[in-house]
Amino acid sequence: MARVSWDEFFNRLYPVCPKLPAQQARNALRDAAATFCEETWIWQADADRVRVLPGLMEYDIDAPEGGSLVAGIVSVSVGETRLEAGQGFTFAPPVLSLLWPPERRAWLTCRVALKPSETSSGIPRAVHEAWAGGIAAGALASLLVMPGQAWTNPGLAQFYGAQFRESMGRAKRRLRKSFTRKPLTVHPQRFE
Repeated sequence: MARVSWDEFFNRLYPVCPKLPAQQARNALRDAAATFCEETWIWQADADRVRVLPGLMEYDIDAPEGGSLVAGIVSVSVGETRLEAGQGFTFAPPVLSLLWPPERRAWLTCRVALKPSETSSGIPRAVHEAWAGGIAAGALASLLVMPGQAWTNPGLAQFYGAQFRESMGRAKRRLRKSFTRKPLTVHPQRFE
């Protein structure tokens, strides 16, 4: 998957924080992207299949892409059986726990939500193209409240924080709507 480095966000940060050191900018962007991805599940991939063994209930789920961590489990199947969160499994990263011991060997397949790790050098191009403004707003919200910096501006930090939260809300709605073919609008009906 094509990646975009944190440096490609700099044009969104430097007009607001012109004396910002590059590494500090990268760290703020990585933290904002991690929060964005963890809250919205906008970055998804299929994890490597894991062999389920009889009686064994806990399995490590590794991120399928370097520089990423598993933020959540989107879907799980054991063999042909699809499991529901809380009813068939629980997840406390990186361990997926089945709620019943398997009776026979099968493959565990997972679709996972990802977030950038501390060592990540960027995010997928598709996430950048769709959500760069929101991620940059999150970075700016945290940078602008840093005390004693030339760019400190708590009032502007609130503005960018609101933009960040609004962007995360849009991402969640877009993802939720992508799982259905029907419109998510409700039409008024008269009750008699």
